[in-house]
Formats: sequence, structure tokens, C-alpha cells
Amino acid sequence: MTHFRTEKALLAGKRQEGVEGRTGRMKRSLAIGILGLILVFGLVPTTFAADGRSADLTARSEAPRSEVPIAYDLPVLLAALTELTGWPVLDWPLPRIVQLQPEAFQQLTQLSRRSVFGLYVPETNQVFLNLHCRSQWSDEPEVFCRATLFHELVHWGQHHSGIDEMLSGPEQERQALEYEIRYVESKLGVPDLYPPAGPSLDALPPLTMPIRLSQGPWRASIQDAAGQRQWVWVATGTWLQMPAMKRYHGQLVYHDAHWVGVEIFEVGPSTGRQLVEAWWDAGYVPQTGGSLDVVFPVHPTYQGRWVRSH
Repeated sequence: MTHFRTEKALLAGKRQEGVEGRTGRMKRSLAIGILGLILVFGLVPTTFAADGRSADLTARSEAPRSEVPIAYDLPVLLAALTELTGWPVLDWPLPRIVQLQPEAFQQLTQLSRRSVFGLYVPETNQVFLNLHCRSQWSDEPEVFCRATLFHELVHWGQHHSGIDEMLSGPEQERQALEYEIRYVESKLGVPDLYPPAGPSLDALPPLTMPIRLSQGPWRASIQDAAGQRQWVWVATGTWLQMPAMKRYHGQLVYHDAHWVGVEIFEVGPSTGRQLVEAWWDAGYVPQTGGSLDVVFPVHPTYQGRWVRSH
């Protein structure tokens, strides 16, 4: 039974039964895929000071640095796997890690070089890593790759523990992703790794005008009031209000597993962007000091209560 990790599965499985997932499985010669949409991540304009941007899948993502293998420490990865799962990983034969350029990955595995990032083959006890994984986050290109590698090690553990005989393919993928998320958050210090589902209408504040989202969410790195980096997801939309022909730009901000901010701007040819309405969770209410520049709190605490700040 062969395990592979795809971007499609990452986005589709997230919305399936409330559990994120982004990997597919290939059983013998039959691929078991979890269908979904491929999102191309990029930084969108916000009122925050951003110090990084999410990667896209354009040609410029194929950087020369991808020729250099991903740095990793297998004993450290296995120690983290033991800590998170309780599996006796030291009793099992170590897997061989093979890092391949996208074209070589596709040729050897017969899988997409642009949407499949990792593969575990039990028959040969090998983990294949597609170095196209670096294209996912341009500001921290190796984090996604290490997450992929850890994900495939979970599949390695599932096989040697016999769990793969008890769980279905999708169940194995969900378990692998859950452990991967815990690894990324606790060991790599990166929260909010995966794009959130859009908020339901009852989860939004009582806006005076409907917000129409059409793009994103995109992962962005911003600076808080202390100058430290915070990871957020931002979804945006632009629309016209008829018959006045007024143009509006709206954005929603997601942080620490919650939608925490909504801002709506009127956009004019001569006046530019002017904030007309803003709502934030009570634990995130920005201190603007008479300015429209949002100061993101250092230690925000989600309170589940919208506060109108403009």
C-alpha cells in the first residue's frame, strides 16, 4: 500500500467531516484520491504591515535553491513521532528518505510533480520527497517540506504498527494530518498551517452592508505591536453597490483558529481607500489612535464577541 500527499487532498479533506486533510493514498495500482480545489497562496493587501508572503505556484517558484536537499534530522523526527503517537518507532526498520527534483519525482513515481509532494512506499520502505514542496511558502520554504516528510513518516508508522490494516485510506490520511498539524505547531512553531473554511453568516458581525468574498484565504505574515511575527489568513472581496456605483473592498482576518476581524473600505478614484466599517473580536480590538493603521495585539485572546471599532 502506497501513501502520497497532494495539495488537492490538503484543501478538500479539510472540509470533509470537519477534519482537515490534504493527502491522497494509492493502494497497489489504484490511487485513492480526495478530490478538492487547488488554492494558489499569495499575499493580499491588508492594513497590516506584512513581512512575508505565501508562495504561489508560478514559474518563479522554481528557484535554484530547490537543487539543494532539504535539511532534516531523522532521529529528531522519529523522536517527535514517538512523543506524539506513542509508537515504538525504534523497533522498526528505518525508512530510506529520497529527495527528488519535481521532474524526477514525476518520472519515478508516475505522480504529478506539482501537486503531489510526498510518497511512502511500504514495499521498499522508502519515503520520496518532491522538492517542489519548497514552492508552497516562499518566506519559510522548508517548513512545508519538513511537514510533508513528517506526514509520510506517520504513514511509515501506520504500516509498521499494523494500523493501516484497521483504518480505511481516508481515516489514515486524517490521522496523518492530525499528527502533522501537531508536529508543525509544537515542534516547528507554526500555527494556522491550513486555510480555514469561510465563516457562516451567523458567525459574522452585524454588518451594515453585506460583505462579498471572492478571493483567498491567503496566508500572510504580519507584525504585531511588539514587532513580532504573527501568522494570519486573509480573505478578500471587491464589489459595486448599485445604483450609487460605489466600489467597496472587504477583508476578513483569521487567526488562531478563529475569524477575528472584518473591515470594509470604500474605494474611490480620487480618495483612494477609506475605511467605512470595521469589526474585531473583543480580544483583538485594534488600537488605531485616530489612524487607520491597525496595530495587531501582541497576545490576543479570542473572546467570541464582535466589537465595532469604526
